[in-house]
Amino acid sequence: MKWNSISLAGSLNKLKQLLNHHPKTIIGIDLGTHSIKVVEIDVSSDKPFLKRVGLEDYHSVTNPDNLFLDNTVVQKLEHLLTTSGILAKEAVIAISSNKIFVREITFPAMTEAELCEAVKWDSENYVPYHPGSYYYDFSVLPSSNTLESKILFVAAPQDAINRVVSISKEVGLKLLAVDIEPLALHRTLNTYNNCAILDIGAAVSQIILFENGVPYVTRSIPIAGQSFTSEIMQSLDLDFPEAENLKKRQKGLLQQPDLQEGLTDLNHKLALIATDLIRELSRTLDYYQIQNKSTVIDKLILTGGGSKLDNLDMYISKQLGLPVINNDVLEGLNIPESFSETYLQELAPQFAVAIGLALRGGK
Repeated sequence: MKWNSISLAGSLNKLKQLLNHHPKTIIGIDLGTHSIKVVEIDVSSDKPFLKRVGLEDYHSVTNPDNLFLDNTVVQKLEHLLTTSGILAKEAVIAISSNKIFVREITFPAMTEAELCEAVKWDSENYVPYHPGSYYYDFSVLPSSNTLESKILFVAAPQDAINRVVSISKEVGLKLLAVDIEPLALHRTLNTYNNCAILDIGAAVSQIILFENGVPYVTRSIPIAGQSFTSEIMQSLDLDFPEAENLKKRQKGLLQQPDLQEGLTDLNHKLALIATDLIRELSRTLDYYQIQNKSTVIDKLILTGGGSKLDNLDMYISKQLGLPVINNDVLEGLNIPESFSETYLQELAPQFAVAIGLALRGGK
């Protein structure tokens, strides 16, 4: 999806020229709630080539709840690009899902030009932001009904978009596009059109339901990786780095739902957190299926840094009754032999959004 120059009210007019240019190498930048992830990918061949990756935590960020307003983010991104050896200058950056509004809207059948006018005048009826405080864009969706036109409508606060543009300028990058995380994540999948994605971040998990590759439902919930880490810290009297390391490396912290014997108090507490997460996921799936009886979501894709908890995929599958697939974001990439396979495999889920952004290219 492209944020068009009309909806950006002139702030991104230069993107029009940039979008006609298809650079060979792209930087994908994921400004997460607790870390920055960057990747540099050569997208000129059929199988993109992963050139460089980098990750930096926000341990010293003073305003983690609104990191775009924290000046140290620019410094950290600049430092990360340098230490990662990234040389490309053209980038795609995502707006976090908790800062965007996504909705399918149906209009009477009309041309795209007519849709532009209709959306322009009707958007304030849908958007939960004050008039004049947001940018918007839309894509026309396929429809079997010739009497209607369907669009995927996306809106985001102006200050969030403007800050992304400002950050890219301050670190000397050419911004090819401002993208949304759901579309970036879907680019990393192996052609799953109707599926659910559970992206477990540090502070927030995203539930995204795709129909024919379109994100019809996006929802953020405050049960995520740090929910598990905090419980480990309290139960075992560990500091954050120790608990985080244990969560990622210890086998058997999460056991099968029907297994009761031999479980520790920590096992039970982690299971309760996982159950709460699954309950929210189940509610979202049930609501969607009630509204869309002809479409079946038959698999769940698990991704994000918080998805590394051992047995989490099995636990979700058992309770949800759906096959759960751990997203292999590296599968479609050429990987240089110089990369540490252990390092990449351990951190790959955290790079899913950044990889998907780079794969967007200049389209």
